[in-house]
Amino acid sequence: MSAIFPSSYAAASGPGGSQTSTGDMPMVGFHAIKVLSTSNVASLQTQATNDWAWLPMPPAGVSTEYEQGWDKADASAVGSGVSQLITKLFGKGAADSDSAPAQGNEGIKDYKTVADAAGEVALEKLKGKLGAGQGISSRVLEQAYISYSGPGYRNHDFTFSLKPASEADSTEIDKILTFFKFHSAPLLKGAGGLVRLYDVPHLFNIKFLPDDGLFEFMPSALTKIGVQYGGEKYNVFRDTQKPVQTDISLSFKEMRLLDNSHFGDF
Repeated sequence: MSAIFPSSYAAASGPGGSQTSTGDMPMVGFHAIKVLSTSNVASLQTQATNDWAWLPMPPAGVSTEYEQGWDKADASAVGSGVSQLITKLFGKGAADSDSAPAQGNEGIKDYKTVADAAGEVALEKLKGKLGAGQGISSRVLEQAYISYSGPGYRNHDFTFSLKPASEADSTEIDKILTFFKFHSAPLLKGAGGLVRLYDVPHLFNIKFLPDDGLFEFMPSALTKIGVQYGGEKYNVFRDTQKPVQTDISLSFKEMRLLDNSHFGDF
């Protein structure tokens, strides 16, 4: 099944159930694909349905983002070597005790070890005297570094304002809405008591026509559909009573992470 808006747009079936444009209007195609039971975290297995919806390219264009998980992190001061620093200052084994005699440091009777508060590690003032009787105080700031947690899943949003010029156009809008609502909803396998069993919803392959110079999509889940009927001031056609405008918003999340193998050779 295919639904196309506007209905006058000419399209013909292409290889693998896709659509090949025979017109000059840039389009966005959405192909519903079934998630197979053999899928797992490492391998997403899908099956084509050959159900498509085609819509005009949004006037504002399309965009994508390639997110990488580079984040600031704080290292534990003890884990960063403060315990070794204490050992050097006060002797072997000193960092493991709250109050213990220092080894190999004449004049130091006892001390307090590291106290961690509000992102800083403070070395308390030493008790006793060293050399000429001066008390010693020291402080080590918590260390920061940048860590990499991996690539992010891409999100894509589309908004279409559809103004039918004919009854056939209104029919295609109804078919497109049914297509997205049907394939993004789970299949109820059974229900009993407090338990419901579902098959997961379909995913979508998204395609641009023409696609030269644009990016490619990974299989994507449709996470939200928004529909507004009637335009800014609700109105309907006199003969069909269907709304004069239907605005559709779609939010997708890709199901595969991108690595450098997806971008060809550099």
